Amino acid sequence: MTKLVFSSAADISEEVCRSNGFGVAPCEVRIKDGIYKDLDLAPEELYEKLKQLKKGDLTQTSAPTPGDYIDAIRQVLSDDDFAIVLSLPSKYSHDFDSARNAASTLLEEYRQNGELKHIEVIETPLVSAPLGLAIMQLSDHLKRDGNELSENINKIRECLKKYKRNFDEKIEEYHERLNNYLKENIFDRTRVYATLEDFGQLNRSGRLNDISFFFATMLKIHPILYLENGEIKPEKNFRPRNHSKTIERIIQRVENDINQLKPKTINYILVHANIPERLKELELKIDEFVNTYKNKLNVNKYPTSRLGSAIGTHGGYSLHGIALNYE
Repeated sequence: MTKLVFSSAADISEEVCRSNGFGVAPCEVRIKDGIYKDLDLAPEELYEKLKQLKKGDLTQTSAPTPGDYIDAIRQVLSDDDFAIVLSLPSKYSHDFDSARNAASTLLEEYRQNGELKHIEVIETPLVSAPLGLAIMQLSDHLKRDGNELSENINKIRECLKKYKRNFDEKIEEYHERLNNYLKENIFDRTRVYATLEDFGQLNRSGRLNDISFFFATMLKIHPILYLENGEIKPEKNFRPRNHSKTIERIIQRVENDINQLKPKTINYILVHANIPERLKELELKIDEFVNTYKNKLNVNKYPTSRLGSAIGTHGGYSLHGIALNYE
């Protein structure tokens, strides 16, 4: 059986993780003088604490430690199991290093004990809801027999049983194939479009200077944010002053994706920090638009996700949007 492990930065709810047997390593967040494990801090508590901060008050997030990953992997990996650990991009977080160090420690232990367990660590270009959606898609792919993904995992299992101690050098080809499958079928076909209307947390944390904060607030700008190579960027030359215009533009971008990628299935999830009323406006319009494709495409909508500390600490309570995967 193949198990999935990842950090809490994927923003998948505890209930969904439990029902799917996922392993979760908690990120850590420092807010002023307090240090909290992400899984111990409810979203409502997080955003209430952020609202109370003043300019210059420290907010900082940290990736899980190798020990956190070891605990998460041990919780889900039993005899003869196979684990895929999915990390954040290494250029923005130590998450990948922590996951890789944890896997190395456990694999050495398994080989010494003659245990037929294996761990593959995959660096993704995704974070937050896009990563969470990709994980849900990977979970669905793993349930389908006869595809390229299951064939590669079976080949790795066969190598493990046959070669044991000389195992690592024998699976390089299959490791590369596994990476390519995830990249081409899941990561490269995942998108996110988000917006926010309160720039206070960006300003308090020093990520938006006072002048930009003043004009963004005065002009009531609702920017569109998207993910590119693991980095969240604002759409240039588009500065709408109301939420409705932003929603229209997000729908335009989704329509462009559909025309370009020509998917057979659209999977999507809505996400917000702590602004359900704005998310509802987006949800109504997105659902209405996506449902126009129901006669042509399969449409799967996942339960709404809440932003945890990894993104919420930087963007603040008003951040909300949609992540999509096009199969």
